[in-house]
Formats: sequence, structure tokens, C-alpha cells
Amino acid sequence: MQLLNNKKRGSSGPDFTAWHPNFRNTAELPDTKTVRTKFFVNAAAVVFAAAAILYYCYTEYTLHGLSKEIAGWQQQIDRDAKPSREIVAKYKKFKDEEARATELVKFRASEKLVLSDFIIAIGKSLPDNLVITGITYRDVDVVLRGTVKGAPELASGAASGYEKKLRDTTEIASSFDSISLSTLSRDATSGLMTFEMVFKFKK
Repeated sequence: MQLLNNKKRGSSGPDFTAWHPNFRNTAELPDTKTVRTKFFVNAAAVVFAAAAILYYCYTEYTLHGLSKEIAGWQQQIDRDAKPSREIVAKYKKFKDEEARATELVKFRASEKLVLSDFIIAIGKSLPDNLVITGITYRDVDVVLRGTVKGAPELASGAASGYEKKLRDTTEIASSFDSISLSTLSRDATSGLMTFEMVFKFKK
């Protein structure tokens, strides 16, 4: 059995390591690793340079587009600047007018009498022989001054009659507590009779 195995083992051929002569001169062969490293370094440098150029071109293109947009916006701003200034000026004028109107409304609300309406009512009720020379509006009353045309002896009756007429005129009397003829005297300069009426406000 052992013999048979030896025969089988021996039948595979001679038992020695195969060899061949090595004629390579290692010192003169190129360093393949060095060549490979330089190649990759150069390739990486080229790729980096190309990427930098592409990035620069993209940045310049973007900046150019932004510059065009900014120029367009500036033209629009310049075009709309004048109407905008006019609107601001009109708005300021409106605010000033609004402030004055508000002040007038507050003043009118605090008034005991609308003086313009009072003057119109006096004008409607005034007889032909009386002339109003002045009106004084105070916190507690309104003083009406005037002259009576015609004969002096008739002046007292004319002034008293007008006083009664004013007390009977609801449009005027409703705003006051009393209406009275306070003075009646002769004006030394003109020779006419002058009068003064006091309209006292309601408390």
C-alpha cells in the first residue's frame, strides 16, 4: 500500500522548484510609483484650475446679471422718484389740513355759540334804522354795539323795540339766558345815538 502511494506521488513529475534567469536591471528601471504620483498631482492641478476658471466665469456671469438688474431697478427708482415726492408732499399737505380741521372742530365743539350763525341771525333781524358797529364775543356773554339813525328822540324807542324783537326771536334767544339793552347814549362826534346790548350765556 505504501509502495503504491509512493508510485503515485512519484508519477507527478520531478520534485524541485521551477526557476528562470532574471536579467532585469532594477537600478535602471523607471520608478513606476513616482510616475503615477506625478500624473495624479498634475491631473488634480488641472482639475482644480478648470474648476477655478469655471467658478470665476460663473461668478462674473452672475455679477453681470445682477448689475443689469440693479441698473433696471435704478431706472425704475429714478422714474418713480418724482411722483413719489409729489405724493409725499400732498400727503404732508393733507396732514396739515387735517390738523387744522381737527383743531377747528375742537374749537367749535367748545364754543357756546357759533358766531357766524349769530351774525347772520342778527343781520336778518336788524331794522333799517339801526347799524351794527361791533360785536365782542366773551366767555360769559356777547356784546352788540351799534347806532340808531334818525331823530335822537326816537332812538330810545327804536333800540328798545329791537331789544324786544331779539328776545322774541327764538333762533337768537335760545342760546342765551338774557338779552338786555345796557347803554344808550349820544355820540359827541357824529351826534347819533349809540347803544350796547348784552347777550348773557346760559350757565
